[in-house]
Order: sequence, then C-alpha cells, then structure tokens
Amino acid sequence: MAVELTIDAFVKDNSGVYVADMTLDKDHSTGIHQHNFYELFVVLEGEYVEYINQQKKLLGYGDFHFISPRDRHYFMGKGKGKNILRNIAIDKSYFDCIIKTHSLSMDPLYASPLTLKKQAIENFIQKSDTLLGYTPSTLNKKYIFESLLSDIYLDISSLANQCIPPWLKKACDLTRTHHYYIEGLPKFITLCGKSQEHITREMKKHYHMKPSEFINELRLAKAANELMTTQHSIIDIIYDCGFTNPSYFNRLFKIKYGMTPSHYRKNHNIIFSISI
Repeated sequence: MAVELTIDAFVKDNSGVYVADMTLDKDHSTGIHQHNFYELFVVLEGEYVEYINQQKKLLGYGDFHFISPRDRHYFMGKGKGKNILRNIAIDKSYFDCIIKTHSLSMDPLYASPLTLKKQAIENFIQKSDTLLGYTPSTLNKKYIFESLLSDIYLDISSLANQCIPPWLKKACDLTRTHHYYIEGLPKFITLCGKSQEHITREMKKHYHMKPSEFINELRLAKAANELMTTQHSIIDIIYDCGFTNPSYFNRLFKIKYGMTPSHYRKNHNIIFSISI
C-alpha cells in the first residue's frame, strides 16, 4: 500500500513551497507513495529509476519530471556514485492558482520526463539554491519559485509538443477551449478519432490521468468559477457543468478543493467583499 504524504508535513510557512535534495545509493529505494501536493524534480547527479503508475522511467542528469497528486511512485538509485535529485513540493491550491492566473497549459508538465537544456539546468540550480540556502519572506519565496517555473516552461514547451500525439493534443485543446467537456466522454472519443482503449493508454502516458478524470477536472474548474462569479444555485451549476449526480459531484469537489461547494462559495464571497 502506498504511503500518503501531505504538504503540511513539509511546508511550515505560507509560501506553499518546499525544496530538498534526495540522495540514494545504488539499488537503494524510497517507499512507494503518493501525496496531496504537486511535485517537480531535476536529477542533479547520477541516475535514478522511477516506477510511476506501473511504468518504469530511467532518469539521468538534467532530467525534469512533474508529478501530480494522483500519481503513485518511488525511486531507486542506479548510478554507482552519488545519485542526487532536487525535489520541490508545491501546495496544490497554490499551484492551481498559478496555472489559472497565468493561463498556463499543463501539457508540457504532463509530457515530462524531459531533459532540460544546459542553461535551464543552471537557472534551476541557481534559483533552487536560493530557496535552500536561506529563509526568505513568503512573498520572495513565491516570486523565486514562479520565476523558476517560468524558466522550465520556456525550456520544455517545444519538447513537450513533440512528445504528445497531435491528435490527442488537439482533442484536449478543443475540449478545454470549447464546452465539449459538458458533453462528456463520448464527445471526447469522437474528437480523438481513436478507440477508447488507445485513448486511455495515451492519456495515462502523457497526462497521468484517464479521459474521464480529464473531463471531470475541466467540469470542476468551471463549477468553481461559477460558484465564485455567479449567484446561480449549486444544483443548477452542477447540471450546467455536465454532472448528472449531485452526490458524485460533491465528493469530487471536496477532494479537489478541500471543502464543500457551499463552503467554497462562502469563502470566496468573503474575499470579494473585502476587496471592494
């Protein structure tokens, strides 16, 4: 059984970010685990084997990998000398906010592992060294991390687009930019033009999720936005976003946002009233 790690065990301030180096000797491994936060890392020395979602990845110097909260994985040292990777854990709500605020696609991240270019590796080391070397203010820590993330995006975006099959990327882009996700899985399969089994394999490989999970993520994001920006009843929002079972929606929403839809709306209404 996988150990469940939580962000509270690592982040002791309001920054939402924790940085650490992990060193494993050859043939030594971590336990299998999953977590409620996002994780990204770069191999700084040696080699690792990563077992993730029943897949095996061989990782060497400069390889970058992004891990989502739903992933199960563990590492094993492979190099004969030191095997070092630098790991950054990021609070899920904070990372989701970055993605939304800057209108970033998750595609380049889900296409990893990818090997960073020399300058990107140097930038990553420099900025993550800063986060490791002292305790900056929360605001400065977030600024440094977001700058580091921007560097990675610039480096991996073109590589990621080459890795994801064009038919899958096009279907995912269309599903995000139009309301195809409300029509559900049958519409997504039609957009892909492939068998459901093949689509599922490719989605797991490149996006670390099933097609149904991808669609639900989009539906939940729309629901959260409507809860913040409209006075529509929660039951109307549920059906407007493509869900047909309110209990199922409430369970998924609480898993993603850590609270009920009504509590989420109440919290954001308070924020709006303070801002005015």
